[in-house]
Amino acid sequence: MKAYILSDVNNDDLGNLIGFGNTAKEVKKKYFQVEPFEDTPFIDFRVIRYPDFDDCENYTPEQMALKQWHEGWWFFQDVPDEATATDEEFLKAYAKDNL
Repeated sequence: MKAYILSDVNNDDLGNLIGFGNTAKEVKKKYFQVEPFEDTPFIDFRVIRYPDFDDCENYTPEQMALKQWHEGWWFFQDVPDEATATDEEFLKAYAKDNL
C-alpha cells in the first residue's frame, strides 16, 4: 500500500505521522482528526506521498520506529546516534521511552 506523510501545515509542533492508502484523498479521509491532529482543520491537514514507507502498513510499532530512525526521524528524547548505534541499542532506547 502507498505511504503518505501527515502533518498540520500551521502547527509543526504536532509532528508528522505516516498513513497508508491507495490515494491521498483516501488517506486524508481515513486519518483526518486522529491523534495528534484532532483539532486540525481539514484545510490545514496535509497529506504528501512518502514512497520510502510503501508496503510498511503491517510493521509493528518497533519496526516502524526503527525504519523511521534509519530515515532520519527524531521522535523521542534519548535517541541514539544513527551513525554509531546498532539497531539493538535503538530498540532498547525506544522500548524504555515507550513503557
